[in-house]
Amino acid sequence: MRVFRLLLLAALLTIVSRPAAGIDLDALVENLTPAQAERYERFGDGWTIRGVCGTRELGLAKTFGINTVRGYTLNTKSGEGSTRSVLDEAHELGIKVVVSEWMPHQGKNKGRNGETWNVDYSANVDERLAKFVAKVEAIGDHPAILMWGLGNEVHLDREYLEYVNLMSEAIHERYPLALTSLTMINAKPENIEKIKTYAPDLDVVGVQSYSVGAVRGGIRNMEEHWGKPYYYSEFNGKGPWNFSKTEWGTAYDDLPADRAAEIDACYDAIEAAPRCLGSTAFVWGQFGMQRPSYFSLLLSPHPSGVQQAEKMEEVEGQPGYPLITPHAEVLGRRFTGSHPVANHAPLITALETSDGSREAVVSPGGELAVRVAGTDADGDVLRFTLWVLSKKAGGYMAVAGPFAVRGTHSFDATQGVGTVFMPETADDSALVLAYAFDDEGGAVCTTMPVKIGRE
Repeated sequence: MRVFRLLLLAALLTIVSRPAAGIDLDALVENLTPAQAERYERFGDGWTIRGVCGTRELGLAKTFGINTVRGYTLNTKSGEGSTRSVLDEAHELGIKVVVSEWMPHQGKNKGRNGETWNVDYSANVDERLAKFVAKVEAIGDHPAILMWGLGNEVHLDREYLEYVNLMSEAIHERYPLALTSLTMINAKPENIEKIKTYAPDLDVVGVQSYSVGAVRGGIRNMEEHWGKPYYYSEFNGKGPWNFSKTEWGTAYDDLPADRAAEIDACYDAIEAAPRCLGSTAFVWGQFGMQRPSYFSLLLSPHPSGVQQAEKMEEVEGQPGYPLITPHAEVLGRRFTGSHPVANHAPLITALETSDGSREAVVSPGGELAVRVAGTDADGDVLRFTLWVLSKKAGGYMAVAGPFAVRGTHSFDATQGVGTVFMPETADDSALVLAYAFDDEGGAVCTTMPVKIGRE
């Protein structure tokens, strides 16, 4: 029954979707001053943010109907990867950019490698602001800029918000029609009130929520307590904090069709919200800080990232980056009204042990037989690979693999069994990750928790 339901979901996801209706500009700006309202004229023709987080693969983004990309750092250097080069490329493609300044938290900060440092936004304000203004003026009023982002998920302390208000005023002084914004996790009413109190010059708030329930709750709070334009600056399906866990504490994973359906439901909520300017889905690439199956709209054939995948391509002839997932296809159908490319990405419908369990305990250095199954709407023969992942300081990394899967194929389904050999080190955070490739540019992955150690 579960396989039938997944196949039905896969079929539903191939149905052509109609692009979202445009924004009602009069309703959008009803609570704004005339000067503030003038900044939203770009939305007057029904244009909405149909975006992604990440500023690479812009040509592919254009194919998928993406009209906005969101960056995270303000890089005023010249050359490839700089903010200026991103803006120039985006402008040529007709894509807008949310240009963002990365900002630490007020007080103590901790880096990925355990290093710590302190920040006080109430100290050396003039010097700090002058450095920021210099960056803004170096970028200028580029036609590709949609809005300025002032930090990402920074704790909403008074000192940070008051400094953000100065940043926003400095931008508006130089570019009166510019939009300014910050982002926050979810949309708690008390945090919305903090922004209104300490950063009143801000135009837009970006909300970052994962799962359709969190997105719907954030929209309710923003409509009731903010009452001005906002957008979903990050969203996707559920993260590890949403899932049930094994007895040893590792979160389970959604199968890909379930995640794709949840992303689609998030868009239903976002597009129906009266004051929501649109969204930038997370993330247009492979995200290394979490398992690749969670938030990556594009995949490489190596779970440790693009650089490792390039080595695989050179040595083993594996497909290169980027590979299109069924989750990216949801965006393309929402934004273009049709399937964005000729090929359909595959789906994995099962990843389990030979006795049907969704988890396993294996001795260090031991082996595990794994069954994996998938479907492909085009009837392509699927190729599976298996890996063992472990959670390191910088995210999930491959510690064993790839392992092959011996399979059988019918018109639209492939299944098989592979043997995974575990590392010699005990590990409570390990995962078995399965990729499915159609070798036509599509791929998908999912994971299964594994404890390497004794029961």
